[in-house]
Amino acid sequence: MTEGISIVLITYNKGATLRKSLEHIYRHRDAFREVVLVDNGSSDRTFEMVRREFPNVEVSRLEKNVGVPAGRNVGAAKARCDLLFFYDDDGRFDFSALPAVIELLRTRDEIAVATFEVVNLPADDIFALEMAAYRTAHRESRYVPVFKGGASIIKRDVFIKVGMYPDYFFYCREENDLSYRLFRNGYRIIHCGNAV
Repeated sequence: MTEGISIVLITYNKGATLRKSLEHIYRHRDAFREVVLVDNGSSDRTFEMVRREFPNVEVSRLEKNVGVPAGRNVGAAKARCDLLFFYDDDGRFDFSALPAVIELLRTRDEIAVATFEVVNLPADDIFALEMAAYRTAHRESRYVPVFKGGASIIKRDVFIKVGMYPDYFFYCREENDLSYRLFRNGYRIIHCGNAV
């Protein structure tokens, strides 16, 4: 396992949005080591677009949509880094906050997950907006009972140790299940208010 960040995305028939997300991610290439994408059975030629336009992305193409948790588990299994950045395929992250998040995870053994402030941006094209206007006023970090799966970084060894996501869930509440197992094993989740 390599020290660094593996960005793990899953997608299903969101080729156009995924393209914009990947373009945004690759503008911050120095922030991570690899991008792992799980194509969850798309029928919109997403796989071909990624292969053609983003040849450095490690792509796993599934025959059918196995759901969000199982798809994320596939991506985590393919990832080579010690930090897994679960990133939604239609999301945008303010990478300027990443060094502080990594420092928390590297210096605090009890913290297994860092989760971020999720803001619903008022535009069809969120990549055209200036992010500074959407940063929250409270920038402190605080412990929370659950995290947002598509906006979180998890220590890979802990993720595997506690059993990963429950693959019998298809969508929604898998983070609650994983959070419970993390707490039961003595780990904490931190919400980073300055990471949007």
